[in-house]
Amino acid sequence: MNMATTAQYKKSIRPLEALKAVRQLMRDKDDTTQVFRILDSLAGSSAYAGFKRFSALPFGQSTLAKPQHLVEVLGNRAYMESLPDGSLGRAYLNFMDRCGLTAAGLNDAAAGAGIDESDWHADFAKYELRLRCSHDLWHTVSGYGCDGLGEVCLVAFSYRHVRNPGFMLIALFGAHNYKRQFPDKPIWRTMWEGFKRGGKAEWLVAAEWERLLPLPLTVVQRELSIAPAPYYTGIPEVVSATLVASPLTA
Repeated sequence: MNMATTAQYKKSIRPLEALKAVRQLMRDKDDTTQVFRILDSLAGSSAYAGFKRFSALPFGQSTLAKPQHLVEVLGNRAYMESLPDGSLGRAYLNFMDRCGLTAAGLNDAAAGAGIDESDWHADFAKYELRLRCSHDLWHTVSGYGCDGLGEVCLVAFSYRHVRNPGFMLIALFGAHNYKRQFPDKPIWRTMWEGFKRGGKAEWLVAAEWERLLPLPLTVVQRELSIAPAPYYTGIPEVVSATLVASPLTA
């Protein structure tokens, strides 16, 4: 990608748009497109910085050169079901089935949010798609569920890897909301635990998911330096109570 084409990936910061999207998400917890509007309005140069770092790695270069996308691997149910019990791939499939999700779901939500990718360089578009569809792999390796508190923790965790301030905005609003509902529970400590775990982990943006899928989940977690989450696992009643609740609207 030459220097003349990089400006389109370095977006202006639009905080008012982000706050408008937060308010809309608070009104409708199922409106996932608002999450992408928050992230897009606060992205700045973070996405391009991540892409440059990824594409400078030998693994990144080889991945971008391959015709197959990660989303196609994750969406191949026959292959995923063929993986060993206890593997990352089977744990991911169980997570997706339990939460009613699909590998392409977040990409569809991004399109619904009006994210225009028509003029993106093919490598940048492939990088963004890989990052999006790996979100639920991050859920799986981190141990954060699809409950509202799990989402709060994961976006705090994810900020350390993607550096988009939108992730922390969602985490802070979400933690504040849950603290009001569960004042006697360590909600803030649980959210900050996610932030700290993200900082200790290997850079998940460049995780070799295709190679890791058949391996035991515990082996993958060690390889990626994923630490335990005692605060999150220590408040199962909050996890259960937020299972069908948005972090911002529950």
